Amino acid sequence: MKISATFACLLLTGAQVTASAQTTSGTSGSLTVNGKVTQLRNAQAMKAQHYGFGANGTPVLDSVTVVFLSDASADDLDDNFELVVKAKQGKLHALLLTITSAGKLSDGTLYHDALKDGAESIFTSHANLKLTKSNAAAVAGSVKTTERLDLVDAKEKVDGMGGKLDFSVSFTAPIQHDPKPTVEGPAAAQSAPAKVVEEFIQAAEAKDVTAMKRVVRSEVVAMLDDPQGQQMLVGLLGESYPPGKKITIVRVFDFGERAWVEGDSQRTEESGKLTNETYKIRAIKENGAWKVSPL
Repeated sequence: MKISATFACLLLTGAQVTASAQTTSGTSGSLTVNGKVTQLRNAQAMKAQHYGFGANGTPVLDSVTVVFLSDASADDLDDNFELVVKAKQGKLHALLLTITSAGKLSDGTLYHDALKDGAESIFTSHANLKLTKSNAAAVAGSVKTTERLDLVDAKEKVDGMGGKLDFSVSFTAPIQHDPKPTVEGPAAAQSAPAKVVEEFIQAAEAKDVTAMKRVVRSEVVAMLDDPQGQQMLVGLLGESYPPGKKITIVRVFDFGERAWVEGDSQRTEESGKLTNETYKIRAIKENGAWKVSPL
């Protein structure tokens, strides 16, 4: 596994999981990777905040619409790691596309078991998007490639170079919204998902690999068993959870087999100003026990 691909798309924000009943979602179309055709029957959408570039090249925060077109639904569009795991297992084939507030297609990600790492960012310059609806409640339209897109990460190469992707899909999807916390306030830290997250934070702060292995999901354990993966992962988590970083768990979203645990903290900017920030840490159940999915 290439660590870089595993960490792709981690900056996506604004996950929503509860669909509105006012708009029926669905797709009609397919994607083709190296000649293998997959019919796409699921459409989901959410709002998010992404940084783009203005006319003078300066970063501009934009309110975008993220559209997920797939052959299987996803519980959490913001959980790139889970999407990658399912894609590598052949349980998910999907396109995740970002549409700017101006209605332009800015970027995308392909999830597919034909890829070595399960996911790859795709260049959408040769894809045509037509929107028939785009508002706070729903998004609808069509998207298709005007010529085959190149894939770098494909397991099987085409003409000795990477792989090829085509897609043509019509879609309608309600904008999904944030769920309400299962528990919040001081009681949140006493919930079962929060307790395992607390153990994980302590292990990450101490860079204690043995302790981390006890509380993370099996795929992350496998990464920690690989020397290169362990070095990369411990370094990354050490930056996110440095010693002395106080994270107060304030909200838990328990969905039964998976959960979000949110903690509030502060960071000091270069100017010395304190800025509030929220940590969102996922957990899943493996064999009935909560395990952290930190990526």
